[in-house]
Amino acid sequence: MKINKIWSALASCALLLSGLQTASAFDSTHRALCYQSWKNAFYWTTGGNGYFRLRQGNADPMTFWQHAEEIEIVEDAANAGLEPISTVTMVCDGFIHNFGTDWSWNTFNDDLSWAAWAFTRAYFLTGNVNYRTYAKNAADLAYSRGWDTVNGGLFMNTAKTNPKPWCANGSAACSNFKLYQACSDSAYRVKAVNLYNWGLANVYNASTGAVMEGPGTGNYFPYDSGTFATIAYWLSDFAKANKAGDWVQNHWSVAMASYGAHSDAGGFNGICLRGLARTGYNLAYLRTIVDGAWGYRNSSGLTFCNWTHRTSDASALYSWDCSSHVAGYLTIPL
Repeated sequence: MKINKIWSALASCALLLSGLQTASAFDSTHRALCYQSWKNAFYWTTGGNGYFRLRQGNADPMTFWQHAEEIEIVEDAANAGLEPISTVTMVCDGFIHNFGTDWSWNTFNDDLSWAAWAFTRAYFLTGNVNYRTYAKNAADLAYSRGWDTVNGGLFMNTAKTNPKPWCANGSAACSNFKLYQACSDSAYRVKAVNLYNWGLANVYNASTGAVMEGPGTGNYFPYDSGTFATIAYWLSDFAKANKAGDWVQNHWSVAMASYGAHSDAGGFNGICLRGLARTGYNLAYLRTIVDGAWGYRNSSGLTFCNWTHRTSDASALYSWDCSSHVAGYLTIPL
């Protein structure tokens, strides 16, 4: 079995996890080792369900949207042949155990959209129609309660007092497009186009490819570029998808962005890299990013969210902070 062969091969790679900064390489062996190191540190099971530790050494639950995004990492691993489909089922069922199947209690529309995206991907991998139903219900609710019928754009939460950030609009655009594919329902594509067109008019800079967090905020985060590039690519707007990648390369170079330990932004780089990898953007550049981050791993094979220095062996690391490098390694083509 392919998966067993990969894991057995990892035994010969133990020296790669030494404290020495051994030469790194973007290849299948390192990819498998990177993922398994992260999984060993943070994944656990009970009652047939899969969960992620918030931090090394404890079993505190992840937040709603971070758990959803770490489901995507398991899905990435399954797509890469490093994880059986049964693990996707286990992490989805762990999410359901923690948060239920009716997510209307969560007032954040972006949270519902991230979960809808993860569960639609789970449907494609497992064939479990319940996952598609949960995704559909979440995406429908987020759009119905969040879309501004006067000025366009999706509000982040039910209070509607905040700006309409791209993190809500981009994740909703992508989740609706995936549901269009899953349900063969063109209404979801219409929603995705509405959200994308609003983004073009309000947060996208056609000259530079920059994607602003929200209208007039002046803030830029990698995950916004990743979701924008994704929906642009899926809607066949290839030039704009590529331009968004140019902004990432010109603005963040190979070190990408870092926002410190245990912030909500710990996995932003991973969402960005996954998005750019989908589009096929400058693979040499993307491989250089991940290769460099791998060179900063600690002796357990974990890479912290700051990709400019070696990851600590002494600190208890957070799962979300260490996820970005894994997401990149799993999705950028070898």
